[in-house]
Amino acid sequence: MEEIEGGMQNVVFPSMRKTGESSTAKLLMQAIQKRLPQDIKSRITSRSLRDAGVTELASHGSLLIYDGCARSGHSTGTTQDHYIYDQHYLYGLKAGMARAGYDVASGDYTKKIHLPRLQAIGSGVDNQLQAFLDRCFTVDVPHFDKGGKLRPVLLTCLATLQQHYRAVLIDCGHDNAIIQHLNKAALHSRLNDHAR
Repeated sequence: MEEIEGGMQNVVFPSMRKTGESSTAKLLMQAIQKRLPQDIKSRITSRSLRDAGVTELASHGSLLIYDGCARSGHSTGTTQDHYIYDQHYLYGLKAGMARAGYDVASGDYTKKIHLPRLQAIGSGVDNQLQAFLDRCFTVDVPHFDKGGKLRPVLLTCLATLQQHYRAVLIDCGHDNAIIQHLNKAALHSRLNDHAR
């Protein structure tokens, strides 16, 4: 209740919000770099994640600077920043829909997004799926642990990786780090692809 009263009902990690922007970025960077190979640690920072998203928004043909800034949380650099109600749910919707692959140029926001679900695999493999999930992701945040309120987010991420597995394999080959990691995790989890 305290988080809602404090205006943080839409914040995923309220405790990080209290640490301040510079401390949060430092914590994220340390968590990311802890797991990177030594030869690329100096090139990847917490800012790299934001760079990728903002670059994608900036290169999208039907988005305006307002759309990109609304989604990324950056200022437009104009006096209009003082007059835009940034809490309105539509403010970042167009950029969010564009990042999800919708044709926002048409203005049609009625299409539903159907997130991939591991439940589509069927029953009887729950233990293997949990083992697969645990091998794919290193969890440092208790909310992502089994039974945690954010565990479904990891399940959706894993289902997305599985959904795009063949496309990544075709585009990037067997030597791709993500492909290798998924293959090793599936092998150790005794999860078989019965569709092959």
